[in-house]
Amino acid sequence: MSRFVSYSGEQMFILNATGNLVTSSGGNSVPEGLVELIAQKQSEQRFTFTFQDTDYLVTPITSSYNKWQYINMVPVNELNAKSKGIAMITLTIIAVCLVLGILIALWGTRRVYRPIENLVAHLKGGQVLDSETDEVGFVRKRWGELSSTANQLQQQLSDQLPLVREIFALQLLQGRFLHYSGDQLEGMLRRYDVPAGRENSVFVITCDPPQDSGSRFQENDRDLIVFALKNIVGELLQSQEMEGIIINLLNDQVAVWLFRDPEQTDEGQAEVKLFAERLRMLVSDYLRLPVTIGLSGQSESITDLPELYEEAVLSVRSRIIVGGNQVITHSGGGGASELHYRYPLEIETHFEHSLQLGDQEEAERMLAEFAKSMSDNVQKPELIQMSYYRLLTAAIRTAYLLGLDSAQLSGEAEADPYGQIRKISTIRELNEWFKVQMVDPIVAYVQGKQHQEHEQLIQKVVRYIEDNYHFDLSLDQCAQICGLSSHYLSKLFKKTMDVSFIEYLTKIRIERSIELLRTTDLSVSDIAERVGYQTKNFIRVFKKHIGVTPGQYRGTDSDS
Repeated sequence: MSRFVSYSGEQMFILNATGNLVTSSGGNSVPEGLVELIAQKQSEQRFTFTFQDTDYLVTPITSSYNKWQYINMVPVNELNAKSKGIAMITLTIIAVCLVLGILIALWGTRRVYRPIENLVAHLKGGQVLDSETDEVGFVRKRWGELSSTANQLQQQLSDQLPLVREIFALQLLQGRFLHYSGDQLEGMLRRYDVPAGRENSVFVITCDPPQDSGSRFQENDRDLIVFALKNIVGELLQSQEMEGIIINLLNDQVAVWLFRDPEQTDEGQAEVKLFAERLRMLVSDYLRLPVTIGLSGQSESITDLPELYEEAVLSVRSRIIVGGNQVITHSGGGGASELHYRYPLEIETHFEHSLQLGDQEEAERMLAEFAKSMSDNVQKPELIQMSYYRLLTAAIRTAYLLGLDSAQLSGEAEADPYGQIRKISTIRELNEWFKVQMVDPIVAYVQGKQHQEHEQLIQKVVRYIEDNYHFDLSLDQCAQICGLSSHYLSKLFKKTMDVSFIEYLTKIRIERSIELLRTTDLSVSDIAERVGYQTKNFIRVFKKHIGVTPGQYRGTDSDS
């Protein structure tokens, strides 16, 4: 033991498992009270102990093998003596290094100051520095401003990220990224923090109109219903520890894209359906509305999402047949053609746009394209009928937004268009029915409304001409007042008035000049100015339209 003594006055003791002294490098006994103090301070590896007016640093170690205890006591003053020597050496080295560093820094700053000075001059751009701000302070101030702007932009991006993520998910469900390669699609998923390689499923939620007065919402509260619906879904996802994106479909419906770890999906579709049923009951109880959820199948491939979305949409649409206020699961048993069926959403959108514009030819062309997509992709009559239900809903919605009521549309206030579709057995008859019952009345209504609007616009232009004919009027000025292009206004004016804009303006000016020639003694130049012409142009235009000059007309008129 004496070989390991490093400090003067250091003592070592070894005690057996029963606490008896085995051997020591100090006295024949352990200092009184040391063993008890060690037992009290079992959690401390080192502590101080005073013995015979000397402070010791005690280090106890207990063997895990035989429970023997090794105790080392080193005088604190001996430790401090070595520490003070080391500290002095360290302080000396630090002082030397600091002096050298200061000298090098002073030398270096003189070498590098000129580029910094040039940079500050460039940043100032002719600005005058405050008396209390030096160049470094100026740079620090500008850096603070840049950092503040960057933080604001980062915060704005963080605030907008959920909305951007939702828009990305909506486009993904609608098949906007089907042409992307696998690597490109993975990059998009990483950008919007969407996990890849998960088990995906989609369900669409819709709230039907209230059937009685017990609901807390009215028909015009659709936006509020969608907002409440998204909040309820978000809270349930969080409470169930499930991941997903909630998407506003902008048609009073909400889609939920669930992605789950394949290793945690032992129950598969049953667990998702249980979640959907729990959600349906929760939403229905809170909103007091009939709630229907259309549930898709599952797939680990992200490229199958558009198909899953269409399955969910078809499922929720089928409530027309099977009834609503329930969770409707996609059957998935219709063969290859049904499995790869995708509703032609683009055609429906174009069809609606054609109706809104009153374009009969384009609307009928979209009907033909819709029928072609049905023939190419769907072999089951139920799916054809369901697709036409959806197209019918789009047409009725367009008519409603245009202000066309059901009686004007179908001719019978009590007619059920969905019931009429169920009686039709061929696609050709379906298209003919759509043309007669939907396209023709909607297009006629839009065109009639457009004609009225056009007449009102032209009357507005006519009134403006009659009030301001004595100014230097132009077609561009009138077009700007109406919010139209000058080319379109020119065509519209010619079609409505049977004369061009300039011909009508000239006619008004000539009529006013004739009235002034008859009723006043104003000179020809004064009359020309009052009707918006220069004298020479006025005489030329007047003679062209009346056959004589203004002076000749006044003489002729007075003679008569």
